[in-house]
Amino acid sequence: MKLIIKSIALIFCLSLLSSCSKTDELQERTITNLIDSQPNLSIFKEALIKTDVYSLLKSSTAYTVFAPSDLAFTTFLTNSGYTNIDAVPTDMLTKILLNHIVVGAKTTGNFMDNTYVKTLATKNATAPLLYLDLYVGNTGSTVKLNGTISLLTPNIVANNGILHTIDTVIKLPTVFDQIVANPKLSTFKNTITSAGQPNFAQLLSASATVTTAFVPTDDAFNALNVELPTTAGLSTFSTEMKTKLIYYQLVNGYLPSALFTNNLVVATEQTPQTFIIQKGGTLYNFLDQGNRSGAMIVTDIQCTNGVIHLLDKVMLPNFN
Repeated sequence: MKLIIKSIALIFCLSLLSSCSKTDELQERTITNLIDSQPNLSIFKEALIKTDVYSLLKSSTAYTVFAPSDLAFTTFLTNSGYTNIDAVPTDMLTKILLNHIVVGAKTTGNFMDNTYVKTLATKNATAPLLYLDLYVGNTGSTVKLNGTISLLTPNIVANNGILHTIDTVIKLPTVFDQIVANPKLSTFKNTITSAGQPNFAQLLSASATVTTAFVPTDDAFNALNVELPTTAGLSTFSTEMKTKLIYYQLVNGYLPSALFTNNLVVATEQTPQTFIIQKGGTLYNFLDQGNRSGAMIVTDIQCTNGVIHLLDKVMLPNFN
């Protein structure tokens, strides 16, 4: 009997030691510890420490971190004209790093396809803070950020979040960058960059110019081609017609959904033409120059120099 009791006591002690060891291991498995253990994240770690974002990732708040590899950071520094991390202004570097962090623990399985998530980087420095958006595409087998950024090592689990290593530093997005980032906006992107158009890429990338863009999706353009006569689809539009169409989707200044009111008349860059926003609860529709109606399917995609709202129908100006 004594032997049995001693054996049980020994098993209990071993079990307790094992449990304590696992608990200690789990407590040490913070996001920062995981970053420390990844040999290809040394520049990212250096940047985190320089800006003190490193301390943020030690907290009990759950975060998802997209960590650029050393190669990704080296490429970013070279392309940006910086010799090393110390050459990057601290304020800018802090904002760039925060643009790689999302609140909550999100594995690849938590990301829906064709969706936007808010990062910790902000468009502005005063209240109310407006958080920049990151586009996520998920085919079920592959997750890409902003259309082109791949996850190198996904779903590294920490006790205070998730770490994904990525192959590119995520840019602070301008209006133009957000249009390019979403592959489901390719028709609008191709139209604004087509031959003979004004330099819309420069206009929508300029930090000094604030723009609100009402961007039709590819499905919206496909629907337009069905709506118009077979001989009058988008491909038949003259260069001048395309220019008017694009300017009609753009508004000078910052117009978030918080400022939408029912029957709000919106002046476009295709002056003096306007369109009307109709508000019903949390849903928003528009009426264009031809009294055609459509819906805003995504609102308030934040950019460094403006905001984007996605449309399920192309707004048409008066082309005369």
